[in-house]
Amino acid sequence: MKKLFKGIAILAATAAVGTGAAFVAGCGGTDGEYIGHYAYANEHNAAYGIVVKVTVKNNIIEKVEDVTHTYGDGKAFSITFNEVLIENWAPVRDEHGNWKRTDTVQTVYNADWHTVSAPGYGWSEESYEDWLNKESWLLQQYEGKSVAEVLAIKVFYDENGEPYSTKDNAEFATSGLVMTGATQGSGRLLKAVQNALSK
Repeated sequence: MKKLFKGIAILAATAAVGTGAAFVAGCGGTDGEYIGHYAYANEHNAAYGIVVKVTVKNNIIEKVEDVTHTYGDGKAFSITFNEVLIENWAPVRDEHGNWKRTDTVQTVYNADWHTVSAPGYGWSEESYEDWLNKESWLLQQYEGKSVAEVLAIKVFYDENGEPYSTKDNAEFATSGLVMTGATQGSGRLLKAVQNALSK
């Protein structure tokens, strides 16, 4: 039921080329519990991701749980990527506009994925605390929604696999599944749930 596609920076086989974006397909829709995940490495070589357990009954989502750091003893899933070159604290692009990759390869397991950014780089302490305090609220927003309804929501993301802001994700923005000020985390969660529910 689960397939893991590891994206290595020099391969063009993943949906987000060279980023380590990872996807899993489940067998959702019928009664049961399904595991899904979504992960990527951003241009600062930080691995972001989430693993969820989705409970479904009669094609309706009953519960969504964040099991990122504990599922499979934290080693169930991984992403592998070539690091982006960083100079003067900034990621470097090549002459074609792509992130300039080094020969250094990282493999990061779900135990070490960031589910939320630490404060900094435009992300405030207040936003960080808000995610920690309201993640359970966001998970509860899935309860009572149909599998088809959730699978139909489109989330657009950049070359790394990082969800765009609500400005560039109009359908997602109005879905009721976005926490204010945490579009990326909300997008990662939705993609993981969709992957759990995908056949």
